[in-house]
Amino acid sequence: NLYNYKNFPFIYEVKNNDVTEIRFREGIHIIDKPIFFPTNKRIVISSGTSLNMISDSFIRSQSPLFMQGLPEDPIKIFSNDNTGGGIIIDRVKGLSKIEHVNFHGLKNNAKTGITGSVTFYETTGEIKNFTFKNINYEDALNIVRSTFKIEKCQFIDNQSDALDIDFSKGKIKNCYFLNSRNDALDFSGSSVQLKNINVVHAGDKGISIGEKTSLQGSNIT
Repeated sequence: NLYNYKNFPFIYEVKNNDVTEIRFREGIHIIDKPIFFPTNKRIVISSGTSLNMISDSFIRSQSPLFMQGLPEDPIKIFSNDNTGGGIIIDRVKGLSKIEHVNFHGLKNNAKTGITGSVTFYETTGEIKNFTFKNINYEDALNIVRSTFKIEKCQFIDNQSDALDIDFSKGKIKNCYFLNSRNDALDFSGSSVQLKNINVVHAGDKGISIGEKTSLQGSNIT
């Protein structure tokens, strides 16, 4: 069975109205193999949870993902040996939300064929109050053919592009980019509104606008 989430002791299911929620227990959990979630569920990760991704592990979800940390207790997704991958939200019907989450030290996994440590692919996402730091992927955050809102974010010391938006539509505001080795923001074929964006020390371009992207921006430094 491809959907192997029941093999992990820190993951359990509960019924919430008409939806089955797949939840992570609070605590620090080591993930040493990929986790696959099916459609027609709701994946919930709450504050008090840290996931240490090792051994080329990653998470692929085909259901909406809700990561709800708290300002004083953010969720942490990290790889303490720099061998673990990230999260793929793959062709999900419905909205996924990520809030108060810190991503750190994740490394590209060639097995997935995915370029982002967090990837939204053909779906809808709202992401706010998050940090990507020291991410060794082609893109720290990649959004592809999706609708999105990004707010109050930090991208720090990432090894290539920080934020890559491909053929998507959305808004980005109140975000800070420091020491991106390649582009800080890279847009292709997208329609985007930017507001209150601060880019410091981009290795290539602060903002790359290509492939017929339509962009409106204000207060960009």
